[in-house]
This record gives sequence, C-alpha cells and structure tokens, in this order.
Amino acid sequence: MNAPESDSALLRAFVAVAVCDEVRHRLAELQERLRRRGVRFAWVAPDNLHITMAFLGDVPGTRLPELAAALTAALTATRCFTAQIAGLGCFGPPRKPRVLWAGVTQGAEALVSLEATVRHALAGLGFRLEARPFTPHLTLARVRPGRLPPPEWPEILARFRNEAFGATPVDRVLLMRSQLRPEGPAYSLLHAVPLVG
Repeated sequence: MNAPESDSALLRAFVAVAVCDEVRHRLAELQERLRRRGVRFAWVAPDNLHITMAFLGDVPGTRLPELAAALTAALTATRCFTAQIAGLGCFGPPRKPRVLWAGVTQGAEALVSLEATVRHALAGLGFRLEARPFTPHLTLARVRPGRLPPPEWPEILARFRNEAFGATPVDRVLLMRSQLRPEGPAYSLLHAVPLVG
C-alpha cells in the first residue's frame, strides 16, 4: 500500500474496478464522436474511466491499513471474471440527463456480487454507503445544471443504446484516492487486491 503524505490527513477515497486500455480507448472515441455532434457535457477524462464500487468520502490516512486489510480478507476467495461493456444510457430524464454512462451486460451479476462483498467489508468498519441498489456502469460525463443536450439528443442516445465497447478483465479491486483539481479530479492508487484466477 502506498503511504499517504500524512497519516492524519483526510483522503477522499473510493473503491473501484478498472477497465482495460482497449475499452477505455473505445469509450474515448465515443466521447469524441459525441463532442463532434454538439454534446457539451463535462466529459470524464479517459484515464479516469472506471466502475465505482463504493465512494467512501474523506477518510483519515490512519484508517488506510485497516481498509486495505478488510478488503483483502473479504476478497480472498473471489474469482476473476470478464465484463462486457456495452450500451449508452443516462441517469435522469433523457431530455435533462444528469449523468451519461456506459453499461455492463455480461458480467453484471458478478459485479453486483463483488460490490455486495465490498459493501459488507466496509460496513464492518463502520462506513455508511449509499442505500440505492448498485447498477454497474462507467460514468462518461456529467451534465452541469442548466446545460441541455442538443435537440436531437434522444436520437443520439437511441443510436448508441446497444453499442458494444469490448470486454475487460475484472481481476483486481482498487482502493483509490481522488484529488479535486480545477482541471478535473486526479486519481491515484492506494491499494490493489488481486482476485483469484
């Protein structure tokens, strides 16, 4: 585990699954295609694309060792699997979306099971996570308040609703740090838990 700059510092942390370079490249191509069609969203940088398992908020650096140990113990017997990334959708009404995402088809049930294992481990440490059901997805963009998509947005969304972006191995779970910067968040790895297989 990487050491934080100060044990007492608060680190904004989350647990995630990465996607392979091929999937990331295809999603970046989609983002560029949508930009060219006049979709003016706040795009997630391709290097930051991931599937969030849990957002922990601000965590004292002193808690990182127990977090890493709990995740490692919980995932000891969890096997690797493959997730197919496909489909474009949004949270919020289609004409006033809040978040644009790419979905998961094959491997979605395994991701839901993985998230439940992670959630149980974090609950054992006293973390309170979102109550809503976990829906595996990658956030591609966020929509700033007051900014609407172009008039042809429903047609654009329908065009890419079943688009396939490739398969990615799910072979480790990551404890990540998020640092908010004017140009967008920067993520760094705090701890990785390899899965079996």
